Amino acid sequence: MTSGDAGGQRYDLPAKPRALDHHRTATLPSRGDPHGDANGGAGGGRVTDPWRKPRKWNLPLTYAPKIAGVRDGTIRQTIRAGRKFRVGDQVSFHGWSGKPYRSPWSFRTDYFVLTTVRNILILSGGIVWPGAMHEEYYAWRELDCLAARDGIEPPTGEALRDVLAGMHKIPDDGIEAQVLRW
Repeated sequence: MTSGDAGGQRYDLPAKPRALDHHRTATLPSRGDPHGDANGGAGGGRVTDPWRKPRKWNLPLTYAPKIAGVRDGTIRQTIRAGRKFRVGDQVSFHGWSGKPYRSPWSFRTDYFVLTTVRNILILSGGIVWPGAMHEEYYAWRELDCLAARDGIEPPTGEALRDVLAGMHKIPDDGIEAQVLRW
């Protein structure tokens, strides 16, 4: 070691720089919750965090009367089963050149950013729109506007019911779904 003098004070210089531990490992809380117990152990993680990186989705589009409208931008809504989409996610639609899932794509749209995502419950008699204070139930005959925005032919609530019932079996307790708009 060598010594130096800095302002009348003596200090020692090490012969070689101190090695830093660059391989520190952070222990992540269970279930991928980045907040740990800061939120009282109430969950968190990749799916339930209040903010997450927007996802990109490639969705099949199989309802023939709707395909041209989505491709030219006149139809900007779809109804999808499940609760996986959020505002800010990006969706792209594609069609099949033959049998679905066993043939190449016939077309693919650009990505659209979702601006509205509304959770709904599809029942055999209509649709329930859950709200913060109460739920609103609409019979199929009252859903002509929703059917028109979704590109259903003819644009009636009853035709929307027939399309949704043709794609999904609707149980007595209903199907959770989302109305996506871009």
